[in-house]
Amino acid sequence: MKRTLKSFFVSALMVLVCLTLVACSGDDGLNTEFKAPFGNKYPEQIKNSIKINATMDALQMYEVGVRNFNNLDFVATQQIGNISSKTALGTMNQKLDSLKIKQDNKYYLNSYTYTVSGAPKTNICDQSIYENGEYRVLSADKDNIKVNNNEVIVSKWPEKPEKFSSLDSGLEKYPNDPTRINMYIINSNTVTSSTKPTYDAKNKTYKFNLTLDTNKATTDYVKNMYYNTKKGGVNAKSINFTKLKLTIEMWDNGLIKSIANEEAYKVDTGMLGSLGVSNTTLLATTYFTYDRAEINISKYAKF
Repeated sequence: MKRTLKSFFVSALMVLVCLTLVACSGDDGLNTEFKAPFGNKYPEQIKNSIKINATMDALQMYEVGVRNFNNLDFVATQQIGNISSKTALGTMNQKLDSLKIKQDNKYYLNSYTYTVSGAPKTNICDQSIYENGEYRVLSADKDNIKVNNNEVIVSKWPEKPEKFSSLDSGLEKYPNDPTRINMYIINSNTVTSSTKPTYDAKNKTYKFNLTLDTNKATTDYVKNMYYNTKKGGVNAKSINFTKLKLTIEMWDNGLIKSIANEEAYKVDTGMLGSLGVSNTTLLATTYFTYDRAEINISKYAKF
């Protein structure tokens, strides 16, 4: 019986290494340099966006970007990043990739995370669609997810999506909201510091940082973290952020070009004292496109 319990705790701790399944210069480290999945052309085809100017501070500019995101008929984003989790058992490195498409009142999200080094080899892949008041989700079984040369392949999806009659009811179970620009809460109450926007006249972009309160800004985001933790195999007792910083680039016509996020947080299972704690760093960048020619929702949203 003692051996059985010991094996259980060891297995649980191994899963703890990847509790941050959200969300490297190589497979053994982290860096912030990612290849942009979309083109780098100025979105001049967008004529009716709310503009920004040099008199605005960082938060004012960001809020304009969010309003434009919400107002436009088409926006696609792709978040690419790396996660490093350290426990008493060692380090696990993972990659994350999340594609969102908003097209003509239809929202699509495809999010996956996979292990590139360390153990166990835990992979997650979820898809969701929100349209006409209905929220539909496909969540792949881990045994049907394979990774080949950094390409995630799902050999078998559930035959039918799980359906919810409203977005709110669906988000109670699958809390990664496909309609939001991100899961952070960003306003005057959650921004603890910011930098003055700097203008790049050649590229027609502004760049600035926002540092967020790790408690107030994450009350929605942490729900998604608990979901991923549980899907990774462990019920976390607590998840506490210690760092949350965003670096934002915006086109001068008020559209967001990219959002880079730096996160640090601690996950505690409540088991075996400090052995049940994972310290995690996440570095990722979300890229934006406003060009329908680059990507179309009909290629992906087929359920």
